[in-house]
Amino acid sequence: MTNTKIIDEKSPIGAWVREADTVFTHLTRRTRNHGSFNRIEWQLLNFIHEKESALATESKMLLNFFDSDEVTDQVIMRFVKDGLIMEDHERIRITAKGRRAYAEVSQIQEEIKRKAMAGVSEKEYATTIATLRKVIDNLREYAT
Repeated sequence: MTNTKIIDEKSPIGAWVREADTVFTHLTRRTRNHGSFNRIEWQLLNFIHEKESALATESKMLLNFFDSDEVTDQVIMRFVKDGLIMEDHERIRITAKGRRAYAEVSQIQEEIKRKAMAGVSEKEYATTIATLRKVIDNLREYAT
């Protein structure tokens, strides 16, 4: 993780965005009964839980936002091996064990959300999102 002592109020917004992404990426959701889940693992579990069943290609498209095909394949293989999901032709389905894991991990995720937003008003959050949106829109022409 970035050393936050290097980042201060005078640091460019990109440094702050990078640090925020690093923190979110390295959050670990440690469960009592189902192991630990990192950001990409939580995203897959949440996605499959919401859909009950999804095309493998849909799942990969979602996860590729966060990481590479290789990492995505590893997460899917881990979940199949651990019995959290099962592959059924081109679809991925959540199992009963996967639903139990989801219930436990989602409680931890809610705690993470509460801690992340502690002391942040709705107005401050809205301002942050609006500012980031403007920065992104302003720089979009430079993105490749």
